[in-house]
Amino acid sequence: MAYIGTWSEVIFAWQESQDGLWYSVTADPDVSTDFVSLALDPAGLPRVLYRDWITYQLRYAYALGDYTTWITQTLADVGFWVSDNSDLAFDATGTLHLAYYNGQTTGDLHHAYWDIYLVDQTVDTGGQGESVSMGLDSAGHVHLSYYDGANHDLKYAFRDASGWHIEMVGDATGITTSLALDENGVPHISYNNYESPYLWVKYARRSAGGGWIRSYVSGVSGAGGWPFQTSLALDGDGYPRISYYIGYTHELMYSNKDASGWHHYTVASSVDGGDNSLAIDWNGYTHISYYDYLGYGSGKFKYAYQD
Repeated sequence: MAYIGTWSEVIFAWQESQDGLWYSVTADPDVSTDFVSLALDPAGLPRVLYRDWITYQLRYAYALGDYTTWITQTLADVGFWVSDNSDLAFDATGTLHLAYYNGQTTGDLHHAYWDIYLVDQTVDTGGQGESVSMGLDSAGHVHLSYYDGANHDLKYAFRDASGWHIEMVGDATGITTSLALDENGVPHISYNNYESPYLWVKYARRSAGGGWIRSYVSGVSGAGGWPFQTSLALDGDGYPRISYYIGYTHELMYSNKDASGWHHYTVASSVDGGDNSLAIDWNGYTHISYYDYLGYGSGKFKYAYQD
């Protein structure tokens, strides 16, 4: 796991199988960051993407050997409105891909691997096109979900041999998105949407005909606080599992779908935060990392798992 330390430095943590204990190391002490995104390379070594909010630079760090030595690089000047959900992933050939929002110039969504490609230059007119989630299919093609602040819409983009293709998924009014690809390369997306009087966590899946099938996952009254950042993963049967935070009730929530419909659970109560990330292990159990603010200066990085 990667997270932000007490002094806004980048921390990497791992659990040793021998003793079951958690260990951590500072990946970049000379930075003040406000988001981190983690991927493991083909050798199982961590790679971390993050922003320095003092210099407004997108930075990248990777570990050598036993995690004690880290190499850091500056990738781009991205300005104040860089995405809080910039993402990175490795394709089947081991090539690293990055997706990020660049607010330094005109507010564009970018995809990078050894080079930088402009994906969509219409995503923002007011600093809101700042959530992007990336997936790579078995052919190494890039798939992105993101919020378009200019049009107040959820969008999906993918790249193939002919170039980039962009589709409107629809009806998003929240800026958080999370994308996962199933074994057939079909995209699934979780996101937020407001439909008076409710604030919704919603789920969309691309249909075989090319359209989008959208469904409601969980909603709270408009006075009940925004359902913050969603995180999506697909289980072995291709069903979605989503974690999210509800501000009014201060609860970290988890919803999963099966043949009978959606099921909802409270993972943690009395939580003050919003950032969360979900993954499913090989045995089909769910793991969630999340931030609990707990008041200024006393925040905790926490981990919940299902067995």
